[in-house]
Amino acid sequence: MRSLAAAHKTIDTEAAPSEIKPVNIDPDGDLLIDATANSRDRYRFRVCSKALRRQSPVWKQMLFGPWKEAKPTDGTSWVVELPDDPAYSLHIILSIIHGKFDCVPLAPTVQTIHQFLVLAHKYDITGVVRPWASQWLQVSSGFNLLPADVIRSLYIAWELGDEHLFAMRLEEISLKAKINSNGDLVYGEMIVLEAEDYLGPPAALDSISEIRMALLEKLIVPVHEALDARMKKEPFCTRGDYYDRNPGRVCDAAIIGGIYRGMTQTIGGIPSRSTPDTKDSVVELASALFSTMTKVSSDHQGSYGRQPECQPQAKFQSLNETIHKSIPTVVARFVKQEYKDYMAKQREKTGLVLASKPTSNTSRYWKMG
Repeated sequence: MRSLAAAHKTIDTEAAPSEIKPVNIDPDGDLLIDATANSRDRYRFRVCSKALRRQSPVWKQMLFGPWKEAKPTDGTSWVVELPDDPAYSLHIILSIIHGKFDCVPLAPTVQTIHQFLVLAHKYDITGVVRPWASQWLQVSSGFNLLPADVIRSLYIAWELGDEHLFAMRLEEISLKAKINSNGDLVYGEMIVLEAEDYLGPPAALDSISEIRMALLEKLIVPVHEALDARMKKEPFCTRGDYYDRNPGRVCDAAIIGGIYRGMTQTIGGIPSRSTPDTKDSVVELASALFSTMTKVSSDHQGSYGRQPECQPQAKFQSLNETIHKSIPTVVARFVKQEYKDYMAKQREKTGLVLASKPTSNTSRYWKMG
């Protein structure tokens, strides 16, 4: 695809002030659209108003309704300013509408695809992406995207209608999101999720929070159960006999101390019993918990080399595996039917064929101990 700068160099368009760079998409067009790129460069696109009207009900109403964007009646140039529309993505959309497919990038960035779909949704023309939907989806489906692109690809999946990618990104964000010092839910250290305008469904932030809470609870409850069981009057460890239970109490104390020490060294302490008060991400808490539990032990040795039941390693190793395997099921509970219905309608527009099985994320979010 030619860049905007390259397109500008080949243009000889009048009616553009010197600070605005003209781009002729339709040399005979009757409409001039002004947009901004990189918060600095301004571009003026010459287009056919009738082409926009045929493709977009929003543009039809805007340009041919009783609005300020309608054609002037005094014979002056018809100029419409769209300051909120990124010029590069707008250029792609306008080029597609005018049949100039050589201007469509073969390998756009995730950011470009995201901006394109935001505009396509705004003007109700998502269907124009149909020839490139599958190819652009591949760009957005990588496993090693930057945090900002992970957020963008959640919206891309939503607009293109890929339920599998949507669930995968919802999972990844939910497991890695945490609460910052200001009380905001953040992803990738600096991305405040509440400040993101385009996550997908209006309730996306609620879904992320609910998935995070559900998985945190699966981690927090067993920790406190392990501690509570060893703090009762009767020792949890069966070491010793009826007349002398002190060996069991010593074993319990060693386990309690090991848990407190390990959790303090990794995340600053034992997580609160109240899940909403937990600031750590699911990944951070799980990493700290299972790393700690592999190291916690006392001097109590079982017979025939077997580990006694009072030692927590085996239980938490099994819990580790169980929780990891349960993640897709937990996420699926919060992918609402209304989400699926919307994405099904989007697939009708984009022509995307949903794979029979979701893309498998074979990576582990934390070590298995």
